[in-house]
This record gives sequence, structure tokens and C-alpha cells, in this order.
Amino acid sequence: MKGINIAVLGYYGANNIGDDMALISLIDILRKINKIKGIYVLIPNRYLDSYEGDLEKYGCNIVKWYEMNKIQKIKFILFENIHLYLWGGGTIFTNEEGDGNYKMFKIIKFLRKKYAFISVGIGKLSLEGRLKKSKWVIDNSSFSIFRDLNSLSKAKKMSSNNGLFYSPDIVYNYLKECHEKLTSNKRYISITWRNLEKYIDTKLEIRIMNYICEVINSYFLKNNIVCDILILTFDKNIDMVDGDKLKKYLGSRGIGSKVYSPKNIKEGIEIINDSFFHISSRLHTSFISEFLSVDTLTFSYSPKIDYLYEQIKKKELFINIHDAKKIELTLEKYEKCVNKNADFLALDNDYKKILSLLDLIV
Repeated sequence: MKGINIAVLGYYGANNIGDDMALISLIDILRKINKIKGIYVLIPNRYLDSYEGDLEKYGCNIVKWYEMNKIQKIKFILFENIHLYLWGGGTIFTNEEGDGNYKMFKIIKFLRKKYAFISVGIGKLSLEGRLKKSKWVIDNSSFSIFRDLNSLSKAKKMSSNNGLFYSPDIVYNYLKECHEKLTSNKRYISITWRNLEKYIDTKLEIRIMNYICEVINSYFLKNNIVCDILILTFDKNIDMVDGDKLKKYLGSRGIGSKVYSPKNIKEGIEIINDSFFHISSRLHTSFISEFLSVDTLTFSYSPKIDYLYEQIKKKELFINIHDAKKIELTLEKYEKCVNKNADFLALDNDYKKILSLLDLIV
């Protein structure tokens, strides 16, 4: 098919650094496929400052999805000349947060349009209703490209769709493009913390915050440094309250910190790159700091983070908080986590296949 139009959609416009990087990476990849004529970007959240003008630079058509009501959205799907709706990025099949955007894709399919997924993951998925909806969404997709082999394996057990594939997380494309331009000026300990209320109880949260205080004090003493501590919020929908909560807790233990929301992707990456040490409970901020060889202590609340650490050859070198039997809050554990560098070679080799795969199946 020549000259097709693609509508890209995802959890965009919330200053979520992982989804923002996924969007820019995806657009960059799609522009290299000759058969694609136009790219429409459907933005469901209103914070567009994180894209630094990249969408306009790439010649995309921006659709402010958040300003449209249900009828307007249906009219757009029905009458715009879109050949494929492509969801990019995110762990969108989980018990806690997602069923693969079932309602929207049900409408898209009903209106005889096509949809697909790229760089998505499957988290903990056991609830009957979520399983049923996720299966329907995957079954009816034109293709689904999963960002880790574990998610692909789960999808194949759920669905008989022949268009299920694996390719590494597309944020890798963004990091490869930008890291050579970075120069490091170490001056922070950075913490990227997400809202975990759906995943852990208050008692465990307090244990983890105590442990973070212990780890920070240990890092200061061992490395003989004094520096600012920045708590970075990367999602304006869910991170802001937890950043303030963590700041208050650190302050109660005599550790001063600042809560800061980076203006865009570039600034967020630069701050992590300029960190002596990075503490993270976010998949993509861990991805960034490991890629940039920053000392990193990651708290995994989801299998998606476990999968990343398998890919970069640091299996179990993180704090597992989604399995109560595996929680190990010791200084020895933290030292093991930061003392081994990540290995991105296998991931890099796999990533080189993404363009030819997309060119073949789009």
C-alpha cells in the first residue's frame, strides 16, 4: 500500500519521560518508512512542553485528543483518512492499570479501521475481566510488537494472532541518538519516584523510605561527597504528591532535598546524567541511568522492570518490591546493585531489526 497515513497514540502529553521518549523515537522510525505519507499524533494529556518542538520539526499533525468529546473522536476515526492506529509504548496490559485501551480499540474495530501496537509490555495479568479484554485487543490487532520476550511469550499463550513479534524498547533509539551529545558534570543524587499506592501498602512504603535514607547516608559517607538531592517528578498526573511525600520523609530524617519537575525530556536526561547516584522506581529512568553508566538503585514494582534487568545482564540486581518474599533491604544488596555495569550489546543487536520489521508489516 502506497502513501498511507498512520495515527500514533499512547500515554502522551503528561510529561512522562518514558512515553515521551517512545513517541519521539517512534516518529523518527516511522519517517524512515517510505510508504508512510502522513503521521498524526493523538495527544490525550495537555502538557505538550516536554516535546521541545520535536513534533512540529518532524512534520506531524498534532491532534489534541484531550479537547475532543466522544462524538468528535468517533467522527475523527470514521472520516479521517487513517490507515492504521498505532499505539506506541507502555505496559498497557496489567491488573492494576490497563486492558490495552479496550474501549477505544473496540470502537476502532467496529468502524472497520485497523490498529496495532509497538513497544508494549504485559505486566501482572490474572484478573478474569482484564484477561478477557486484553485477549480480545491482542487477537484483533493487525500486529503487536512487544518490548521484551517475556511479554511476547505471555501474549502467545493468550492469543493465536500470527502477527506477534519482539523488538527491544524503542526508547533505546532516543538514548542512542542523544547520549553522544551529553557531557557529565556530577552534582546530584537524583530520585525518580512514581506513585505506588496500587502496588504496595503503607507499611512497606515506610520501610522503603527508611531504606532510601539509609542508602543515601551510606553513599555520602563511602564516597565522601556532599551534593544536592533532587526528587524528580516525571508524570504530572500521578507523581507530584509522592515527590512531596518523599521530600517530607527525607526531611524528617535530616536529609534535605528538592522536588523538581524537568521541563522536557532533554533536561530530565541531563539531570540523571549529572547524578553521582540515581534511585529509581520508574522503568525508563532506570533505563536511562543504566544506559549512561550512572550508579543506579532500582526498586521494581512490576515484572517489566525485572525484564529490563534481564535484558541488560543485571538479573536480580535491583530491589524487588512486587514479591514480598524477595524484598531484601540491606546495604549489601544496594552495593551489589551499583557495582556492576549494565550490558546493552544483546539489546543493541536486536534493536537493529526494528526498521525492517516495521517496513514489512505496516
